[in-house]
Amino acid sequence: LSSGAGSSADIHAGYGETSMMLAIAPHLVGDDRPNFSPEDGREWLDYTGMRKVSPTGVWGDATRATKEDGERMWENAVNRSVEYIEATFQRWDELDQRITQPMSF
Repeated sequence: LSSGAGSSADIHAGYGETSMMLAIAPHLVGDDRPNFSPEDGREWLDYTGMRKVSPTGVWGDATRATKEDGERMWENAVNRSVEYIEATFQRWDELDQRITQPMSF
């Protein structure tokens, strides 16, 4: 386990999640937006949980969050979800076609 290495990754309540919340529920985002990366590595979350590595619950840079970035993030998330669903149903149809065709020996 790393110690003192820290991580500048956006793990919880940082730039990404705060931006997305600003886009859909700005009243739930406070004015105090910390920029916090614990000294400990991410793997400590498997053993201790967020409260022991981040007293505020933030792991990332919420200071950079904007509503506009959040709107773009939501749009991307929805587009990726739609693409996945469409690909899944297309594959389902392809597999269904195999089943309805007579087997040849």
